[in-house]
Amino acid sequence: MFSFLRLILCVLMAAIMTIVSTVSAGLPHSAPKAKSDEQLSGLTDIFAKYPVNKEIVVVNTNNLTEEQVYTVVSLQGLVSKKAATIFIDKNASGTAKTAKELSDYGYEVSLNDESGKQWNFESLMKKFATSEYIKDCGYILYSSCKDVHQLNMATNMATVYGWLPVPKELESVATGLGMTKCEDLTDDTCSYAQQLKFYTKHKKIFSDTCLVHQPSTTYGLRDLAIQQNIFVMYTLEDDTLGKALRSKVLRGLNKGSPVLGWCNFEVQYVEAISATGNFVIPTDHCTNSSMLCSMNIEAKKYNKPIEDICLNPDKHYIVLCYSDGDNVQWIQNGYNDFYNWQKLNVDVPLTWTFPPLMKEFSSIDMNRVLSSADDDCFISGPSGAGYSRLSQMYGKGLEAFSDLTAASMLESGMTTVTLLDTEFDNKIEENSFINKLGYFSRYSNIKGGIIQFEPDRYASGKGRVYFVDDKPFVSVRLSLWHPDGEGATVTNEWIQEQADIINSYPADINSINGYSVVNIHPWTMSVENVAYFVSLLDEDIEVITADELVCAVSKYVPHKNAQP
Repeated sequence: MFSFLRLILCVLMAAIMTIVSTVSAGLPHSAPKAKSDEQLSGLTDIFAKYPVNKEIVVVNTNNLTEEQVYTVVSLQGLVSKKAATIFIDKNASGTAKTAKELSDYGYEVSLNDESGKQWNFESLMKKFATSEYIKDCGYILYSSCKDVHQLNMATNMATVYGWLPVPKELESVATGLGMTKCEDLTDDTCSYAQQLKFYTKHKKIFSDTCLVHQPSTTYGLRDLAIQQNIFVMYTLEDDTLGKALRSKVLRGLNKGSPVLGWCNFEVQYVEAISATGNFVIPTDHCTNSSMLCSMNIEAKKYNKPIEDICLNPDKHYIVLCYSDGDNVQWIQNGYNDFYNWQKLNVDVPLTWTFPPLMKEFSSIDMNRVLSSADDDCFISGPSGAGYSRLSQMYGKGLEAFSDLTAASMLESGMTTVTLLDTEFDNKIEENSFINKLGYFSRYSNIKGGIIQFEPDRYASGKGRVYFVDDKPFVSVRLSLWHPDGEGATVTNEWIQEQADIINSYPADINSINGYSVVNIHPWTMSVENVAYFVSLLDEDIEVITADELVCAVSKYVPHKNAQP
């Protein structure tokens, strides 16, 4: 009863804080003094480093049932607390490539167990389900991996107590190995009130720099959560009690902390996270993070600084900015659009939004991408270090997030930041947004930015430019995002219409009229569609990178806010 009343109180407090946050977000903010490079150093170290075994055991999900996969992921997390050893190849092109590349980085890859057969659940349990890795050789029994509350509670218990979560379908395997049942959740609802009580009791154990928000339909983050002592929960955006628990945990985090995973309603979710001064990194389909984040592999740096540029006054300059598909999980699981574009050998540079914190999750995946890049350009994904809404951020939260953005961009070598938000309704909101841009422009390594304004498919800004600290932040002018939201409905005729719009734009390098940021939406535009669009552009249209655009607008365009 006490826990339930406490949760109700959390609901009320969350509502009050949301109101305060909303009011504060509308007020002007003066950006504090920028931190030095030395002060930024270390801000991106969001995960503790653990040893990684020289020999890595690779198990393919083809050899596992759904229940076994969830159990192996938890086992992977417990083992990684001593030394990361288990790698799960889930047959996605990215994880398959990583499994093959491990030996290139000096690791010994074990594909088969002692009997010479591929690793499976039984052989993994026989090798690792011991007191060496699992405290008391104990297990936590729960009903089903489809029960999100029991699954998350079992994961959190594994973090605190060191026991292995096991669904009842696999209990016979655990008992057959002589394991001891230390907790039984099968008759428990594991309500939000119970989760709150458990979190409050063990708050000092759980991380104050991260939260995992993961449903029962995905499993990949649970190894990282167990290794890094990160609290795991999940709620829908229309669940008041669930959001109250989430708010409680979020407000216990340091400002500028990432929330890993995903949600059911994007905008409401990201706005709620942003209002607490934190941000989102879509990672619900990531796997092996407990191993990849600890590998001592030097990450490549995107380093193509644009110091000066000379433009032809007879041309209109556009940026083709490939948005979405820019998050950690997308890159780790293949980043196929990027590699397929390389194969087309189209002689224009594309700009790709990219997570500047990628190396914290996997230097291997970051190195693979940057090694394949040619003339393409990488800028931060929205909105900087991770996904946030500046309209909902304020004060210390905004300061911490912009500091982390500057640090991650400095470390990754990117100089152009992408910011995603909803178009404002009035001048007060616009002035507040401009003031918030100053939190990013105060850093010398951030040269400017691209702004994606909703609701008009990132193009609500209509090419407007804002100058803050003499640095340009240029909004998307046209979006190659089919109104139906379906790739199957994209026709050559529609692509021709979009190309005709661009071809009608004037050549004028001395005003914002002469520049356009064109958003490319990967869920409706294939790389072949993009290549066809490029083929339809007139000779007086030239494609440049976002970095080049920022340099050109800084050089040629009067430094005042303007609308094409």
